[in-house]
Amino acid sequence: MIINEVKMTENKVQTSKWKKHEIEENIGHEKYDNDIYQLQVNDFMKIFSNLHPSISLVCVCGNHDVGNIPDEKSIDQYRHNFGHDYFSFWCGGVLFLVLNSQYYTSCSNVKELSEKQDKWLTEKLNTHKGQRIIIFQHVPWFIDNIEDNKYFNIDTNLKQEMLEKMNSAGVSHVFCGHCHRNCNRYYKNLEIVTTNAIGATASEDPSGLRVVKVYENNVIHTYYPLDQLPETVG
Repeated sequence: MIINEVKMTENKVQTSKWKKHEIEENIGHEKYDNDIYQLQVNDFMKIFSNLHPSISLVCVCGNHDVGNIPDEKSIDQYRHNFGHDYFSFWCGGVLFLVLNSQYYTSCSNVKELSEKQDKWLTEKLNTHKGQRIIIFQHVPWFIDNIEDNKYFNIDTNLKQEMLEKMNSAGVSHVFCGHCHRNCNRYYKNLEIVTTNAIGATASEDPSGLRVVKVYENNVIHTYYPLDQLPETVG
């Protein structure tokens, strides 16, 4: 993230009437084992420590946080800085599941941790099947089509299994980042929403963020450039 843009975002959220949760991904741009990364983490903590107590900050683990091929050391460091790398919370009668998608992109060095997350996720989906469920993760399951096996998404053999599991449980949306571009795709009834970056982008869309409004029977999400963020979200 670019510090000036993060400050702009924090100031807008701070002075608005926004409620509930703000989602951040890839807390630092530098890789986790770089000295600069910890400086970026410190800046992030300093800036967002000023959020109003009514606004809950939820952090989603990304590849720059634990590495493209995570290991136990990188996971431990993330947990030390930000807390759990996967967890759940309720808000407005909706179950939100936050996943560490690096366990799906490459788990060769963290197979036990990956299996624990998958077991936890399966139990959550089975227990709350048919209820309103939304998932946050960094890497999207796919961008253009499910057969793609690019850097920006996950192996086909795994994604088909996981998408079917989520769709069958009634998950309505998976919100992602990673690609530094905006993209909306569907797997059956499951909407996969990829959001552009607050910092450098890989598309013509300017830096910004996505506002998600959760209603009783609907979810509406809109992408806003940083200089066009709404004053209120109702």
